[in-house]
Amino acid sequence: MDASAFANKGMFDTWDSMMESYYGFDPMNDMSNKADAPYVMGTTGVRNVLYGPWLTAIIVTAANALGAQRDAPWKKSGYRLATAMEFGSTPGEGQTEGGAIPYSVMDTIDTLAIPPKTLANVIEMSTAEMAMEGKDDVLKWAELVDFRRKVILNSVDQSILAYAGAATAGNNLESIDRIISSYDEIANAGEGGTASNWNYEGKSRTGAASAYDAYVKHFSGSTATFALSYLDALMQNCIPFWDDGSVENKCWITGPDTLARMQQLIMLQFRGQMNLEPVQYTVNGAKTLPGQKSFTMVSMYDNIPAIMDKFVDKHYTTGASGISKVYLEDQNYVELAVGQPWQYQESMEYLATGKLGKRGIFHFVGEMTAFNFGCHGKLQAII
Repeated sequence: MDASAFANKGMFDTWDSMMESYYGFDPMNDMSNKADAPYVMGTTGVRNVLYGPWLTAIIVTAANALGAQRDAPWKKSGYRLATAMEFGSTPGEGQTEGGAIPYSVMDTIDTLAIPPKTLANVIEMSTAEMAMEGKDDVLKWAELVDFRRKVILNSVDQSILAYAGAATAGNNLESIDRIISSYDEIANAGEGGTASNWNYEGKSRTGAASAYDAYVKHFSGSTATFALSYLDALMQNCIPFWDDGSVENKCWITGPDTLARMQQLIMLQFRGQMNLEPVQYTVNGAKTLPGQKSFTMVSMYDNIPAIMDKFVDKHYTTGASGISKVYLEDQNYVELAVGQPWQYQESMEYLATGKLGKRGIFHFVGEMTAFNFGCHGKLQAII
């Protein structure tokens, strides 16, 4: 059966089953680099088949904010979210022996719709260029596709770290900055601009505090010198929304400037450095791997890995910026949901492509999906 028949049907329970359906093998297990992959036969036609799986494998395991996200097959295009819980007159379910049947006041439930996004990137080369490729320093088609794959990797990483106040996500993936946002940030942080830009999937944060608010430390639009106590404040405000109070599946995401500041403050306290732990970037997010040999060393704060990414946003008000923001993610409740992993197709059929030449396209279906908000935190307006 054609792999596209499975798309968005909720038929995939695991990442591996989705990979095998689309690619015929699992790139996470069967290939780490095309140079030593058994599928490469030396011909362009065979090699091109690998571009989609290779791009997927790199995106999932990249040592940045994108690779640190939990990746999962697309399950459904929305969730039920409890916006107000009903506990009765007092918390608990105790009843008097022989008492009346409890009243039937229900929780308030809202639907969070999450439409999938399609990302697409086209490469093309004219018949004249194709005839000359590899001669007189004319770019080769394979080199062009390789280059475009690297551009896609950077552009998708930038899109999930984009400034929430700049614009709505549109056809791009939702940004972490918008997912981890709040009414208080918009009302009291001097953000300015169009307040609706902070809405997530149509859920307004502009009218009043709601169940769609994360915790944001914003200093009312002024700046503050970075201090470790602000990271502690993020944790203290997010812990009540964590399933079991555990730091498992949590991570910090920040830029190199703020991570260096964290390191400096730790070194002031004792002769040493921030604790380092081996971390592997996996389908299930960034996982600490004590004692394992295949890993990337990352800094830890409060036993939570600090993931560094050069594209982390620095804005705190319209036109003003400081050092990189710090996000505290609960990866139990945010993921890159994938309806169709990266595919690569190419054609020289002129009537179909509309070009007298060769055309290739990368395409992907998915979205950055959040289905709980109070469990995440953000620190901004720091210098």
